[in-house]
Amino acid sequence: MFITDKSLVNGTATKAQRRLVFCIKLAAIFFWLAWVCGGVSLLPSNPAAGLALITLMSIGFFLSVRSVRKGRADALRKLQERHESRQARQHRP
Repeated sequence: MFITDKSLVNGTATKAQRRLVFCIKLAAIFFWLAWVCGGVSLLPSNPAAGLALITLMSIGFFLSVRSVRKGRADALRKLQERHESRQARQHRP
């Protein structure tokens, strides 16, 4: 079963699903930090490789964060539009 942005936004995701998403995000942060620390440890002996590693991993990490945030924003926007259309139908004379 998939955990969608829509289910996380509208509250239909279970507590276990929310925890799983949190753990995946935390694991991604730790993975990124491990690679950045590896790049920092390379700086004294091989500055070019260290900087390249830090830069590439940071770009990849921030692109993935942007993608996740965009998915959440899209789900919030769709939920708000659906809510507004329901209210407009209820208040029609």
